[in-house]
Amino acid sequence: MKYAKQMNKLGIALILTAASTFSAFAADPGMADMKGMGNQSMQGMDGMKNMNDTKGADMVMTDGEVKKIDTAQGTVTLKHGPLDNLGMPGMTMVFKVADPAMLSTVKVGDQVKFQAEKVNGKIVVTKIQK
Repeated sequence: MKYAKQMNKLGIALILTAASTFSAFAADPGMADMKGMGNQSMQGMDGMKNMNDTKGADMVMTDGEVKKIDTAQGTVTLKHGPLDNLGMPGMTMVFKVADPAMLSTVKVGDQVKFQAEKVNGKIVVTKIQK
């Protein structure tokens, strides 16, 4: 019986500790998304990028070769090097283009530099140049 009372006290103490911890987060909503941690919140994560969408302004151009152009579909097939911003190795693949007018600036066999970004969950060529 004495053991049961001690276990009840221990259980109550654990519940109170958990409740007070939860209430601290509820009282400071900034803690839930780490805003309260200042510059320390992302320490060690400098190389991480948002994998949902990428920004073209800070990306380097990737080398590629135009293998096929489909103006009706608004696509270009490129044999390309690694797309570091997307975590993809070099390969040959079909890309949608952000602006179909870009397709008139290249022809099959051209060596190009391009940027591909993830836009609304799809990989799109946003910039291409010879």
